[in-house]
This record gives sequence, C-alpha cells and structure tokens, in this order.
Amino acid sequence: MKLNFNFNFKLKKEKVFRKGGFHTNPDRWWEGLLLFTSVLALTACAYGYLLFQKVDKEPVPSEGSLKKMVEAGKIRETLGYFEERERKSGEILSSPSPFVDPAK
Repeated sequence: MKLNFNFNFKLKKEKVFRKGGFHTNPDRWWEGLLLFTSVLALTACAYGYLLFQKVDKEPVPSEGSLKKMVEAGKIRETLGYFEERERKSGEILSSPSPFVDPAK
C-alpha cells in the first residue's frame, strides 16, 4: 500500500459576477459626496465666523442715537395710516349690506 500526499493545491479565487457594460462604483460616489458635504460645512462655519467677527466690531448704538433714528414724522405718518384704516373699517361696518340675504 502506497500513500500519496499531494500538497500542490491552489487557493480558489472567488468569482466576481458583474453585469456587462458600463457600471459605476457607488463607493467612489459616496466618498465624493461625503467630501463635498464636509467641505461645504467647513466653508459655512468659516463664513459664519468671519461674519460674526465683522458684526462684533460694529459699535453699539447709544440711547441718544436711537432717538435720532426714530423720527417723529415717521411716527405721525404711521399713526395716520392706522387712523385712516380705522375710519374706513367703521364706514364699512356702519353701511348696510347691498344684497338681501334670501335665507332670512
């Protein structure tokens, strides 16, 4: 009786089944999307920080400058507008309805 041990075997390579023709690798697109959103987020943070620094350097208005900003003429004009609306609303409410409601 003769035993024959053959250790000359090859590891099988797994077969990769792909569709024929053009195909895309979704891993590349996913990595590209992650890179794009990361860059966009960092850019937004940098822009927000620079904008904050710009606004932070502006002087705070004092009480006297706030009074100058609000002019009396603009206040009178706004009050006149609301008085006119109140007058028109009163006229509409006091005038009789031009149509007769047949249900009554």
